[in-house]
Amino acid sequence: MAIVTGRQASFGFGDTGIEFVGKWTLNISADTVEATYFGSYWAAALPVGQKWSGSVEGFFDASTTGGIQQTFLWPDVWSAIKVQDIRFFVGGSTTGLFYMPQWTTETLGSTYSTDSGAYLSNWKHSVAAKELGSISFDITGYKGLGLFRTSSHLLADSTG
Repeated sequence: MAIVTGRQASFGFGDTGIEFVGKWTLNISADTVEATYFGSYWAAALPVGQKWSGSVEGFFDASTTGGIQQTFLWPDVWSAIKVQDIRFFVGGSTTGLFYMPQWTTETLGSTYSTDSGAYLSNWKHSVAAKELGSISFDITGYKGLGLFRTSSHLLADSTG
């Protein structure tokens, strides 16, 4: 059994985690249409498209030096820039598993779209007198998402 704890998880760009992130959520769902026809008592729900979204929460850090800092994300939020190399690390170095939207033809050895990515939005910065400052933001997926063990080892994707 390979149970992992949240302590080893992280969120970041490439192989670098963004400091002080304490929670991420990833939602994968499918849109469906209902098909009914004469003589049938039951409706059939048919998938017509998949989508993904997520959110990230953590403590606020205004540092602008070293590694990938939270301030690195601000232009992506304000200017609605599509980001591609974001990664949701499941268990850090313990499992090496991560979700990632960007697929390259080298990674998959096929003609998958290479323009998958995500948009960051709803940046929330909260400060209270007796608490640490916090941040949170939402992520909306653009095209596909995959589960990887390494950048070149796709385990599952949204194509089924």
